[in-house]
Amino acid sequence: MSSSNIKMSSFLQTRTNSSVSSVRNRVAIPVGIQRSATEGTLHRSTMVPKNSVQRPSAVVERQSAMCRPTGMVRTRTDFEFYLNRVYRGHQERRQMKKENEMAVVIQRRYRRHISTSEKPAEKTEEDKKKALEERRGKRKDRDRAWKDKKKVEVKKVAEVQISDQVQHELHCFQDEIVELKWNADQQLEKNFMLDTEPARIVFISSKIGKPELLADAVLDKPNVITIAYDFEKDTFEDLIDRMRSKLNEYKKGCRAQSVCLYCQGGPGFLYVVKRKVLTAVKLKKPSEKDQRQFWTSVGDMMSKVNPDNTIVHVMGSNILGSENGQQLFDDISTLMKPNKVTFKSPLELSEEAKAMIDIYFNHEKYKDWKLQRYTKVDNSLINTFKENTD
Repeated sequence: MSSSNIKMSSFLQTRTNSSVSSVRNRVAIPVGIQRSATEGTLHRSTMVPKNSVQRPSAVVERQSAMCRPTGMVRTRTDFEFYLNRVYRGHQERRQMKKENEMAVVIQRRYRRHISTSEKPAEKTEEDKKKALEERRGKRKDRDRAWKDKKKVEVKKVAEVQISDQVQHELHCFQDEIVELKWNADQQLEKNFMLDTEPARIVFISSKIGKPELLADAVLDKPNVITIAYDFEKDTFEDLIDRMRSKLNEYKKGCRAQSVCLYCQGGPGFLYVVKRKVLTAVKLKKPSEKDQRQFWTSVGDMMSKVNPDNTIVHVMGSNILGSENGQQLFDDISTLMKPNKVTFKSPLELSEEAKAMIDIYFNHEKYKDWKLQRYTKVDNSLINTFKENTD
């Protein structure tokens, strides 16, 4: 071998040994780990504490430093970025939680300090009432397990507005229906009361003078029915029941052609029963419901066969002595609709009054009653005197 070849081989050998040693020197030994020169083993350095806690990023840096050769540029991986974000987020949440807890404690202590330092103000009666109402309202609004929490919403239906023309047509249509029904009842009554005299009712109050003599003066006819009642005790309901029973006794389902009411009264008012004075103003009051019901019931029991002669005669009082009397009669007639009833109260000295008296009473006996109504002499003595003179 030539000298030149020997020189080249020695150069290559030295070059190879130097490169191997350089590579060995480039391998980084982790922090805290040293190699023993004599034993060739690894042991932990005493400079790093055994129980020390290091940041994850530092651990990653050490591990990456162990794997990369010296002199190379280090680049961060996505996993390192993820670890850093997780760690920073954990620290921030922990710090925020501590701050919130401290804020709650500070507020609680401040409120306790304010409540104990201030003197309680004296509450007035109005404040107590308001507090009581607030507690009651909260008690009503609170949830109850045994009740349904779902509130049913009621939808308000919009009011239907009917024009005046439609209302007028409806009223006319209703009036036509009532008229048809009244005509049908009239025809049925005509067939029912065929060959039967119409009934006439005479009410005699105990408040007038000598009522028993007036009852005795009533015509002795089957169709003329006398009802003498007690002014002090009887009510409007009693009068209606007795009138209905008397009509049924005469003929079941019969109705009265006329009614004669002999009771107390005066210009513009009527006094049928005790504590029930009837006027045009009182007839519209809610407290006089029983009087309105009385006249409505009387109207239902009046005949429809001959409406022009269906009359209520009021005697014993000058009701038409004022304008209020005629207004009272008109209101009662309106109350009796759809039955058509006429009210009359003629003066006893007129021709109309004489014709009315002949319908219900014996003329001679009625005269005797007129003479004796205000006397205090016993009726038996008067009758014996008349017999002796005859």
